[in-house]
Amino acid sequence: RASLGSASVNLSMAVLGVGQLTLPYAASLTGLAECLLLLLVLTAAALVSLDSIREGAIRPSRRRAETRAASSGGDGEAALATPLLVDDDSIGQMGELAASVECKSTYAAVLEEHMPSHYYKKLSDVALLLYAWGGSVSFLVVVKQQVHYITQSIKLSMHLPSFAPMLLLTAAVTLPLSMLRSVKALRYSSVFGSLAALFITAVVVVHNPTLKMCALAAGSEPPAQWEINPTPIVAALPLLAFALNTSWSYVPVFFSMSDDAQKGTRREAVRLRRSGTWLAMIVHSFVYVNYSVITVYGIVSFCGDVKQNVLDGYSIHSGKHDDWRGHMVLFARCALAVQLIFALPLRFHVARDVLVDAYNDDRMKVRLVTFALVASAAAAAAPPVPLRTAIGLTSAVCASVVIYIIPARLSFALYDSALARVTACAMAVFGVLVMVGGSYGSVMG
Repeated sequence: RASLGSASVNLSMAVLGVGQLTLPYAASLTGLAECLLLLLVLTAAALVSLDSIREGAIRPSRRRAETRAASSGGDGEAALATPLLVDDDSIGQMGELAASVECKSTYAAVLEEHMPSHYYKKLSDVALLLYAWGGSVSFLVVVKQQVHYITQSIKLSMHLPSFAPMLLLTAAVTLPLSMLRSVKALRYSSVFGSLAALFITAVVVVHNPTLKMCALAAGSEPPAQWEINPTPIVAALPLLAFALNTSWSYVPVFFSMSDDAQKGTRREAVRLRRSGTWLAMIVHSFVYVNYSVITVYGIVSFCGDVKQNVLDGYSIHSGKHDDWRGHMVLFARCALAVQLIFALPLRFHVARDVLVDAYNDDRMKVRLVTFALVASAAAAAAPPVPLRTAIGLTSAVCASVVIYIIPARLSFALYDSALARVTACAMAVFGVLVMVGGSYGSVMG
C-alpha cells in the first residue's frame, strides 16, 4: 500500500498546477486580504467536503448496513453512527458491521454506493469527466506556451508548429504514465512535480520585476486590489476553487493507501479514517501556505497589475547576460512544463475511471479509452486557446458540482446530526454561489 508520505505527494501534485499561477491575478480582482480570506474559507470547505467523501468511501450504504445488521440481529442505524476517529477496541459489533465493506476506489463508486438516485451519479460523472478532461486541456495549453517561450528564449530554431513540442512531450511522458492501472506508481514522478511547484513559488518570492517598492509607496492612486467590487470577487471564485479542488483526485489516492490483506476489517477501516484525515490536513495545510506566499509576493511585486499567468510578467532577458533572476525565470518555465506533464496522468486516471473500470474491464479497452482521452485533450490544446477560455465556465460549473454540491448531498446520506445537515446545506448554497456567480463573473469579464 502507499504510505501517508507518498499519498500526500500524489495528492499535492494533483492540486498544484495551473491554479497557483492564477492566484495573484485573482487577488488583483478581489483584494489581497479578501483573497487570503477566501482561500482560507475554501480550504475549510474542501476539508469538510473530503470528510464526507472519505467516510463514503469506507462506509456501506444505509440499505447495505441495515441488511447486514438484520441478518446478524443488529441495528443498521447504530452501525452507521460509528464516529470518525475511534480506538480500534471501542468500535464494537456495530462498528464492525459498518467497516465490513471494501474501500471504494473512485469518486463515482462512492456515489453509486450512497446516492438514492442514479441521477446524482450521472451528474457527478459528467461534471467529473468534464472537469478532469478540461483541466488537462488547460494544463496542456500552458505546457505549449511555456515550451514556446523557452525555445524562443534560448534562440532554438524549430521549423515546427508551436504545438508540436507539446504533442511530443505528451506522447513521450504523459501517455505512458496515464496507461498505468494504479496511481501508486505515480508517486515517483509526483515528487519531481511537487518540487517544481515549490520552485515556481520561490521564483515569485525572490524575483522582483521592478526591483523597487510598490507604486503605493510613491503616492500613486491605490491599485485595483484594494477596492471591493462584488463582480470581480465572484469572478475570482472559480479560479480559487479550481486551485483548491482535491475532491476529484482524493478517492483514488486515498484508495492507494488501503491494505489488500486487511480490506473489509474494522482495523483497516479505523486506520483508513485516521490516515485519510491526516492526508487531507497535511496536503491542505501545505497548499494553503504555498498559495498564500505566491499570492502575496505575486501581487505586491506587480503592484496589483498582474497577468493571468504570473510567470508571464517576468522577463527572461534583462539586458545582462549574467542576470541570475532571468536564469531563474527560464528555469521556472522549464519546471512548470515538467510539473504539468507529470501532473496530467492523475487527471487522466480520474477521467478514465468515469468511463471504465481499470481493475476489472478488458485491458485493451482501458488502454483505448486512455489513449482517446489523452489524444483528444492534446488536440483541443493545439489551437491558439487562451488559458482563461480553457478554465472559464467549465471550472465554474463543474468544480462547484464536484467539490460542494454533490458532497453536500452525500453528507445527507451519511449523517443524521443537525450540525452535519446545517453544514451540508451551507456547502450546497456556497456551491450554487460559485456556479452562478462564477459563471456570471466569467461572462462579464
